[in-house]
Amino acid sequence: MFLGKHFIAFVSGINNLPNNRKSAIPPLTKEEFQLLLKPYSQWAPAPFNETITPLDSAFVLFMHSTCFSGFPDLSDMESLISTPFEGLSFMEQEAHFNKMRAWAGLVPLSERRWKEKGLHQGDSIPGGPPKNLMKAMDHLDKTMDTFLYWSMERTVDKLRTSYNKAYDHLVKFDNALAAYYAQTPSRRPGNEQRKAADHWAEYFFSHIQFMTDRAHTWYTEKVTALQDHIVQEISSKPLPKGGMILSTEQEAALEKLKLTVGRRSSADINLLIPLTGFRNNLPHWQQYSSPPFVDWTRDYLNSKGSRPLPGPHFPEDIIMRGEVHKDRRAYLLRQKKAAIPPRISDSALWTSEDSMLILMSGQEANDQARYELRGCPPAEITEELWITHLREILERPPRSSSSSAPTFTKWGWVAYRLDYSHTPEEWSRFLDAFNAEVLDGWDQGVKGASHVKSKAHIQWLDGRDFGIAENDLHAARAHFQSLKDSKSPLIQGLITPSDAFLVADEPSINSFLHPLPEFHPDPLDMQEDTKPIIRIAQAKYDPATMEDHTKKIYNKEAPGYTGELDVAGCVLMDDMWPSLFMSLHAGLYSFWPIAAAHPGHIYLGPYANYQEKTWGLLKKMMGEATEGSQNLEQGQVLTDENQTGR
Repeated sequence: MFLGKHFIAFVSGINNLPNNRKSAIPPLTKEEFQLLLKPYSQWAPAPFNETITPLDSAFVLFMHSTCFSGFPDLSDMESLISTPFEGLSFMEQEAHFNKMRAWAGLVPLSERRWKEKGLHQGDSIPGGPPKNLMKAMDHLDKTMDTFLYWSMERTVDKLRTSYNKAYDHLVKFDNALAAYYAQTPSRRPGNEQRKAADHWAEYFFSHIQFMTDRAHTWYTEKVTALQDHIVQEISSKPLPKGGMILSTEQEAALEKLKLTVGRRSSADINLLIPLTGFRNNLPHWQQYSSPPFVDWTRDYLNSKGSRPLPGPHFPEDIIMRGEVHKDRRAYLLRQKKAAIPPRISDSALWTSEDSMLILMSGQEANDQARYELRGCPPAEITEELWITHLREILERPPRSSSSSAPTFTKWGWVAYRLDYSHTPEEWSRFLDAFNAEVLDGWDQGVKGASHVKSKAHIQWLDGRDFGIAENDLHAARAHFQSLKDSKSPLIQGLITPSDAFLVADEPSINSFLHPLPEFHPDPLDMQEDTKPIIRIAQAKYDPATMEDHTKKIYNKEAPGYTGELDVAGCVLMDDMWPSLFMSLHAGLYSFWPIAAAHPGHIYLGPYANYQEKTWGLLKKMMGEATEGSQNLEQGQVLTDENQTGR
């Protein structure tokens, strides 16, 4: 429902396009928007008023297309992975989780977490294994795997069919609206009719461009930073005596550099979504969706890359896409090299300026091939998609005094203190540590964060002030729900998840009061994953009154889930909150399979394969330790029984 919901806000004129870009297409008028929501049978001339059910409206039919077809909304897991939603394997759940994040333009890993993991510097231990560099490559590979899914023929076919079905529903609405105006010309708002189908094309194509550009920008920035760091490492080492070209340390650094070679080109090729055959009548998007020429790629390969790529119309087949890009890039590189002075042909005579010239020539060839394949250079990402939508709510003008709609001035969480064993001094120190971890550092690398950071807020409620017993989560749930239902002044003006709140229990408070040292003994290399935590509770969770269907979903999709989970404070504001705010997932339980991969069942955001392996090893060790402890206890019981028998 994520895509459909935000499109409806766009077509009504409430929201802008992704990246806070304004559309040149005027929104529907208020009356036209009301007709979009109104059943055809109540306003449309014949034959448009003849519908399957009397309640069918353009809005209902459109939302059905976007929510239950090929779009990656959670309500459509079956068409997304071609597997029944219930009983998905853990790998499929994790893949779906990452695809949903990519679809909403969320970065695979925040800048803060990237730096906390030490991935921004590669490795600086001379002669040592490139451990952190390999970790960085692992995270980058996860991103590539997520987007490779979007280039699968089956995925593109489903996405195209779903988009075109929604488009056709809006074309019907546009035609019905034209017939309506023909009968009532006095109601026409101007000479040129606004078309909902054009709005859909504008929003969808803009969304695809944003999500692919966001992932591509994130990926290439990370690779470029790693390469720059390694190049600096090579250049900072002195050349050895005796005429060797590179020292041993430089050769080791060069080997690390080789691990990154070709990754930007891979991003150019793979971080795309083909849009051939997606219907639209907008000139500025038709180049993306125009039908392919017969044997276009074969003819191009015969040219050996001597002609510019006709981007952004690129081959759907990802292998063929790579071939034409490789040929064009190689041709451009040959052209660039031919323009280099002949004296540079002997690498033994290179100066640092010569090396830079060759490096820049190769980069220019790569950039030109990239722009030809993907279209013009991507617009600068100035704002995350979730920041754009958040700003649109926060910056709406105040409602009139007679309006029942709320005016929002801040965003964040409602948080309950449910542990009363700590002293006032300890609680004060906890709040200071919590704010430093959660509120102060979340904006690192988050585009547009400066617009909303000052409005981030945690509304703390002491359970004792409301008669809630210590650790009584059931009572806290009931109290939170009453705050939402009564529109309590305690949370007035606060944008907060409707079905989730924070809980400061004893383990959470202690994790902030007594954090592990920044560098502590860690034989399993889990230091990056030992962060202060806070508990999140689902508000509407009561097994006693839960419907059997809901219980079945929880048991199948989130076995072990009990309506709560622990979350690292460092991902609370720029990961967990945006995911719930953007309605990416069905609810808090959707995060459980990701949290359950961690030995402590802690949500730390998306993780890479090396983390999964380490966590699996620790789980195995913990299981063996538990089994050994149980055997020891059992053996003690048997010994006692034997002694009694004697």
